[in-house]
Amino acid sequence: MRATFAKIAAVAIVAIGTIWGQAQTNPTWSRQNRVERIAAKLNLTDAQKEQAKTFFDDAPNATQPVFQELRNTHKALADAVKTSKTEVEIQQLANNQGQLMAKLVAANAIAFSKLYNILTPEQRTQADQLHAEFMSRMGRHRMLRSQ
Repeated sequence: MRATFAKIAAVAIVAIGTIWGQAQTNPTWSRQNRVERIAAKLNLTDAQKEQAKTFFDDAPNATQPVFQELRNTHKALADAVKTSKTEVEIQQLANNQGQLMAKLVAANAIAFSKLYNILTPEQRTQADQLHAEFMSRMGRHRMLRSQ
């Protein structure tokens, strides 16, 4: 169970990082593009698309302060390494950063949970298959990086 959660969290972190990076250049475009890609893959109805837009629009609005705080803790952690802070201080900063990442993972998971709950059984099967394919690609990518 913990291994499964760790995998989901890792995927969510990568997804959040990618989305956040795109959102910095054009936040509206990246959210719309994300919903459009999901809609195309899962053949969402117009009503489902509108609901999905709401789900994914709410997540960045709720997490914007977290991103700013995450930037601050990232800088503080980098500074702590460079200024020879104690292991306890570094661990505390890392724990703080981890808690912030957990908030981002949760916001993303909540949006996907809301989307999953409005899918038809056929769409859920397709979503499960897409997730399995994504996890497989992530595993291959990890293996290539470790070589």
